[in-house]
Amino acid sequence: MLTLRAEPNSIPMIRLVLLFLLWVVWSSAASRPLAEMILIGGVSFTLPFAIGLLERMTLSESTIVERLNRGLRLIWFPACVCLTFALTFENRPLVMILLAPFAIIILMMMVRGIVAFLNEPWSTTSFLSAMGQAYYPVAAIALYVWKLELELFDLPLGIIMLTSLHFHFAGLLLPLLLAQLSREFPSKLYDRLSILTVVSIPLVGLGIAMFPLLEWLSSLMLSLLLMFLAGRQLYIAICIGRSSRLVAGLLAVSSCAAWLSMPLAIIYACGEYQQLPRLQITTMIAWHGALNAVGFCGCGLLAWTIFDARRAKKSLDRNQRPVEG
Repeated sequence: MLTLRAEPNSIPMIRLVLLFLLWVVWSSAASRPLAEMILIGGVSFTLPFAIGLLERMTLSESTIVERLNRGLRLIWFPACVCLTFALTFENRPLVMILLAPFAIIILMMMVRGIVAFLNEPWSTTSFLSAMGQAYYPVAAIALYVWKLELELFDLPLGIIMLTSLHFHFAGLLLPLLLAQLSREFPSKLYDRLSILTVVSIPLVGLGIAMFPLLEWLSSLMLSLLLMFLAGRQLYIAICIGRSSRLVAGLLAVSSCAAWLSMPLAIIYACGEYQQLPRLQITTMIAWHGALNAVGFCGCGLLAWTIFDARRAKKSLDRNQRPVEG
């Protein structure tokens, strides 16, 4: 198990509550599409946990990484607020300005991932986290293209928007959750499967854009691998259930959400390849998207945040315990 270098375990409750209230007001002020609600809610409520997880699993002592960590902690909240307002307005210059903080965060994470990976000894954890941060810029590019209504490979704007969702949850958060599993419970077999899972993520996006056969095959590979790894996560949840029922419960929910959502991705991709739609895109957003956003990613990130926080507290208590004799 890798040694922790820092323990940014505190949950920013006040800022999360403010974002939740903003999300509720924003969602109820107008009839918002479910995909936009998942995007705003997913980014706002998972980004701080993802940043904290990245800090805890990083071994690099680079001053660049430290400065980027501080910068990410400072600007994630205003970036999420600006992102919410960006989806409210239609004025292009204003939208570009409001999306800028989110784009800056993504750029910082990409640079951070590269620098940290180059300054650390090789490990599956460092590779997976670096790949997640490297994929993340696609989410910002797709968001800009969708909101500014630009043309990209003759794709419908709705598909471009879903690409942004895909690269936030599957592109960034999935590799981080797999990296955390590798950090806490390393295994050569599961580490290799995790790497294969992460490699398949951009193939799904490429298939959606250009090659239906590639979309089907890569979706099949990604879904089956993720369901298999979710089974390992459930086994880990059972193993740690005695020491922390809350963490075990959240990990179990995360695993079950993956088992429910990923078969839908297989069915949808198969229908797209055969040009016989078996699932409507609205059904995919409502079930596959929501289950992955709230269930798999949200519960998984919260579980590991609580797990690390409790471990840090136990370590602090041991260090502060007076020595007898």
